Amino acid sequence: MNVINKPGIVDYCEKRQILSQYLKACSYIELGFYETVKLKLLHPKEYGIYQFRITGKFRGLAIKEAGNLVVFEISDHQ
Repeated sequence: MNVINKPGIVDYCEKRQILSQYLKACSYIELGFYETVKLKLLHPKEYGIYQFRITGKFRGLAIKEAGNLVVFEISDHQ
C-alpha cells in the first residue's frame, strides 16, 4: 500500500522535528508492517479513517483511496 501526503503534512512534521519518524512509519506501511505502526481503523468504521503511530505523542490520520493510504492530518495524541 502506497502512502500519499496531502499538502502541508511534511512541513508540519519538519516544524515539530518528527519528519524522520514520519518517513519511517510510512515506509513500514508501504512494506506491510502494519502492526509496527499500529495501523487501525477508527470508530465509526463507516467513515473509513485510519490511524497510525508516528511517535508516542503524534498520530497520523489517513483514508484509503484506490489502494493508497492518503495522509490528511497529523494530530497531537494528547
